[in-house]
Amino acid sequence: MKSTLLSTMCMSLVLGVSATGLAAGVPDYQGSDGPLPSRSEMWDLIKKQQRELDALKSQVGDASKGIDANRESNASIAQKTDDLAASVESAKESMFPAHWSKHISIGGVVEVDASVTNNADGDYSTTNDDDGSDIVLATVELDIHATVNEWVSSDIVLLYEDDGETQLDVDSATITIGNTDKYPIYMTAGLMGLPFGVYPSNMISDPMTLDIGETYDTAVLVGFEHAGWYGSFYVFNGESNNMNSEDEIEHFGGNLGVAHEGDGFTFEIEVAAINSLENSDMFTGMDQDLDGDGTADWDVGQMQDYVPGVSAHAILGIGGFALIGEFTGAADEFSAGEITFDGSPAQPYAWNIEAGYTTEINERSTTFAIAYQESDEALDLGLPEERFLAGVSMEILRNTTLAFEYAHDEDYGTEHTGTGTNQGSGNDSDSGTLELAVEF
Repeated sequence: MKSTLLSTMCMSLVLGVSATGLAAGVPDYQGSDGPLPSRSEMWDLIKKQQRELDALKSQVGDASKGIDANRESNASIAQKTDDLAASVESAKESMFPAHWSKHISIGGVVEVDASVTNNADGDYSTTNDDDGSDIVLATVELDIHATVNEWVSSDIVLLYEDDGETQLDVDSATITIGNTDKYPIYMTAGLMGLPFGVYPSNMISDPMTLDIGETYDTAVLVGFEHAGWYGSFYVFNGESNNMNSEDEIEHFGGNLGVAHEGDGFTFEIEVAAINSLENSDMFTGMDQDLDGDGTADWDVGQMQDYVPGVSAHAILGIGGFALIGEFTGAADEFSAGEITFDGSPAQPYAWNIEAGYTTEINERSTTFAIAYQESDEALDLGLPEERFLAGVSMEILRNTTLAFEYAHDEDYGTEHTGTGTNQGSGNDSDSGTLELAVEF
């Protein structure tokens, strides 16, 4: 810009001097109207023009220095403004926490079920075969995730289920230290669903594998995720105690799995183990008269020995097709007088196999699924021996699903006699459930 300004001003000077010379009567040396100026006159004219040019250059230089000074002044002011703004933001951060929406995300599920069944109480151990129907708020779940900083996060899940309770309980609350995008190892502590079984399903109702194995407790877990592989090891102080131990941290478990997702192809395989299956929600929630003497005699706090549990699942997806297989159960028998089957110590387990197909109908994602489940030596747990299921679900609006499920349960036959009042009756059940669910 300096060069352009200087050239423009010099050109103006030459033109101005030329015009001044003509106006003063200096003859044009190229013309023929008058005599050419003498050498002395020409030299005087050149010196005069040089002085004017030098003065103009000096003015241009002064103007350029002023422009540079203004630029430096403006830059200094801008820098001071930026520094002041940063100082103000720093002061605000120190006085007030950052806006919560930048660090906290909230989601959840609401499910409303309408059902009809010919075994209203679901009691397979009696001859009660009454029909029933109901509309219930099946599930309310609120998920809160907080990113505390780059390496620390916290998760809280509030849950209500139609299980006779009316309050919204804290289902899980954990603190996680780690960032698997940068480092594969992490630690989680708090109330959590222990990684013993995954219980995947396209159905409305939970699989029987979940009934046997789902375990929630306060634990400390160390895990890893790397190149599709994942696993963990955890310790906790469960509700169960054996007669030879104190109330202390002596329960533990772990899992190991691998998952892969490719172009139109996915799979996942996982195995898990726990040293005390009786700490699952089903066993700790039992209050039964197993020997028929009129008093509840199942006390998970007075186990003779802990009963280890094992779980394994595999999921295979090809295009819109998905196949699920899962097993959950005891790796050893319960002690005499605890959980029994046909008068002997029981080793209960359950497995589930399910096939599903997802496609679009009228531009709405739709899933069709069928499943077969089976339990063994689980009469004392109130589970059916076999269960057949068929279901369909459609996303009728964004994040809004309408689903229907048909289920047929077959009870343990009368040849499998439990103790006391728990006798297999062959009391089967058929049910249909329509569910409206939203996720947010």
